[in-house]
Amino acid sequence: MILYLLLPAFVLGTVTSQSANSTVGQLDEVVRNQTFNSTLKPKNVTSTFYEEKKAVEDKLQSNQGSVITEDEESFQDEENKITGENCDWELLQLFSTSYCGEQFHQDMWNIGRDNWCVQERFIGAYSDLTHCMESLAKMTSCFFPNPDIQDFFIDIHLKFFQNCTNENDPMTEDAPQKVVIGLTLLSVSFIPIMVYLVARS
Repeated sequence: MILYLLLPAFVLGTVTSQSANSTVGQLDEVVRNQTFNSTLKPKNVTSTFYEEKKAVEDKLQSNQGSVITEDEESFQDEENKITGENCDWELLQLFSTSYCGEQFHQDMWNIGRDNWCVQERFIGAYSDLTHCMESLAKMTSCFFPNPDIQDFFIDIHLKFFQNCTNENDPMTEDAPQKVVIGLTLLSVSFIPIMVYLVARS
């Protein structure tokens, strides 16, 4: 059955046989050649599209040296450059309350006091506040999070979320001791019954 499928491919010349004793380097070269240097020109596309695609493939092929691997994670070093030494703490505190805080206060008042404890209603404003504080920390050359930002968020929580309790989940109390003992003995008593039934059959 497989021969019937492979025979037309060999006759048409679209498949070339490869030796079984190939090294990894040879296999990589073969795969690369098959991927990027295909000599077959599709018949059902316009030549400009084919030429553009070929140009992109050639550009990608020539750009193989700039791939970021696991061992080369230097792109993360930019975040580590902010040490907080040049941090403008006064500007951070000023803008955290006057810019980010004011916008959050306005959003929360627009939501309404009754919805302050409904997470679905305030989560967008809270997310915007977090992003604003991250951007502000970066602009003032401060690291994020830092003690001032944490204090700011604590103040926000005290002002808006202090009286929020999880009203949907009532406090669960322990079951009465008699119920716990009864259910435990009931489930344990099934063990000898099951052993007897298995041994009997």
